Amino acid sequence: MAKKRDVEVLTGLKIISVLYYIVAVLMILYGVVGIFGAGILSTIQLGALGIQSSIVIVIVSVILLALGIFGVFLGRGLWKAQNWARIVAGIIAVILFIISIIAIVSGGITNIISTIIQGIIAWYLLLNNNVKRAIG
Repeated sequence: MAKKRDVEVLTGLKIISVLYYIVAVLMILYGVVGIFGAGILSTIQLGALGIQSSIVIVIVSVILLALGIFGVFLGRGLWKAQNWARIVAGIIAVILFIISIIAIVSGGITNIISTIIQGIIAWYLLLNNNVKRAIG
């Protein structure tokens, strides 16, 4: 039977995995809507910026779509408690934590919650010895 601590670790990983799944699905949806919406937007807009802005929207949408698909794989890796997913998600959390700190210093007070969440995720995945031991 699994130790209580290991069950708690796996529960934490599953919670983080669900967060990754949610963000991934939203990115995929935004990407798909952006790709299909860019054509409509270019027909609605008047002037020289219509075509240029639709190209930018398509490029950003394709990037969002790719990141969303990657997020699904990362969420699945965390759900299955795979060590590569722990490391990659931890690194992403550190990067997002640093970006949130920079945003706060630049005057974006609304990023405090994001900073706290990313800091907790980074600590949990990269520094928590119970997680390291349970995953491998």
